[in-house]
Amino acid sequence: DLSTEDLAILLEVTRSLAAPFDLMSMLAAVTAAARQVLRAERSSVWLHDAAAGELVLEVSSDIRHVRIPVGLGLVGACARDRQVLNVPDCYADPRFDQQVDRRSGYRTRCSLTLPLIDHAGALVGVMQVLNRIDGTFQAADEQLASALAAQCAVALQRVQMIESMVEGEKMRREMEMAHVVQMSTLPQAMPEVAGYDVHGTFRPALLTGGDTFDLAPVGDGLLVVLADATGHGIAPALSVTQMHAMLRMAFRLGADL
Repeated sequence: DLSTEDLAILLEVTRSLAAPFDLMSMLAAVTAAARQVLRAERSSVWLHDAAAGELVLEVSSDIRHVRIPVGLGLVGACARDRQVLNVPDCYADPRFDQQVDRRSGYRTRCSLTLPLIDHAGALVGVMQVLNRIDGTFQAADEQLASALAAQCAVALQRVQMIESMVEGEKMRREMEMAHVVQMSTLPQAMPEVAGYDVHGTFRPALLTGGDTFDLAPVGDGLLVVLADATGHGIAPALSVTQMHAMLRMAFRLGADL
């Protein structure tokens, strides 16, 4: 049921992920796309501060830098349980925290809240969309919002990787850090396939490189990926690592090859 304009917006967000971007601008673009294609009044992104066990409101139209503990409100419950929450009447839901409404003067009617999970299964944040203009959010809205949430997660993971590499450079350990990041994207355990012994290994010429592989169960079959980004060092390692994240996220959302 998406219009040509809506599809163009979604494709532009996906295209932007392939180019250098500012994180806040990228997240603002994703939330703006969510408001348009989901016909919602407002949208926001909360980032997960794992060290503090809190969620920080970073992208919103009216308030900034609200911090709440994981587990508080619909956003906190979404982060804690890592499940999509589609609530047609927020004030009738005991999990709903009215404090943010009181701060902003806004009246939340219905909400769609989604966890942002990176390719390794770690929670990186929460995206929330409020007040569908023509009613409440439906199952089709959940699927579309999940695709947008996956794009948020990819953007957050990419920025986190770059920040880790910059920090490693300051400490003169940039290559070692990049090696750890890249190795973490490879399969941590081999999938079990009846009648087969499965094994994979990765030995780059330098500490990092553009070669990569992936082995993972997909439906009733086995996904086998062999890939190479041109060059050596950090740049091609970033390319293949982002490809890993987007591919895994796509299959998690039900895409076929």
